[in-house]
Amino acid sequence: MSKAAISHLFIYPVKSTFRISLTVSEVNNKGFKNDRIFAILNRQRQIITAREHPQLFAIKTRLDNDKLIFQTDADTAIEYPIAQQGTAQNAILFNSSIHVETIQHKVNNWLSDVLGESVQLVRMSEAQHRSIKPKYNGKAGDYIQFQDAAPIHLLSTSSLRALNEKLDQPVSIHHFRPNIVVEGSEAFAEDHWKQVIIGECAFDVAVKTARCTMTTIHPETQTIHHQQEPLRTLSTFRRTDKSVNFGIYLIPRQSGWVEVGDSVRVVL
Repeated sequence: MSKAAISHLFIYPVKSTFRISLTVSEVNNKGFKNDRIFAILNRQRQIITAREHPQLFAIKTRLDNDKLIFQTDADTAIEYPIAQQGTAQNAILFNSSIHVETIQHKVNNWLSDVLGESVQLVRMSEAQHRSIKPKYNGKAGDYIQFQDAAPIHLLSTSSLRALNEKLDQPVSIHHFRPNIVVEGSEAFAEDHWKQVIIGECAFDVAVKTARCTMTTIHPETQTIHHQQEPLRTLSTFRRTDKSVNFGIYLIPRQSGWVEVGDSVRVVL
């Protein structure tokens, strides 16, 4: 494990949209700065994801000082000022009610045109936090943005290689949407980690990452694999009683900065 290090860092400012690659990231108690701080709401007050709307992967964002810039390959860019506040509203995420702020901005028209339905950009409410559920080993005071289970998702390249050896068509790390990619550990060693220490940052391992049909959507083309790969193959050797697991979720315990090339220390 002494050679394990960060090979890639990613954030996804808007849930289920295209990744942003980083060389360095600030870590706070809710995860990476600017990771999944926004989501998209439909007219039924539901947060939509790429599970049911694969075209979300076609929406690319980039950060420019205090602006979040939206673009697709076919459209001109539109800018949204990150600091703009919204109006309090309840929304539904994975059948649970959460508190969000709805944004009033022309970006809503742009998003609606891209997705072909009336939608609205929302941000997580700062006044009423979303707690990490106890089943994900959340403690009092552990909060999350629009991530699925816990603030940070980690994968290893060796685990990906072990999976790809079993696939007819290899997949990329982007099928799994990690925040931290680790190089140099043994395949699936992360299954046994209890804590992760990177530079001045410390993390508890929350749970193994349960995989879903989102992994079967190609992140570049938005097409769904006709044989449900790689989920189908993962289920043959990574299934537990309740889920198919690949990767781990982390809960920050000490804030700071992480950078590509940083060594990764673990506690078993």
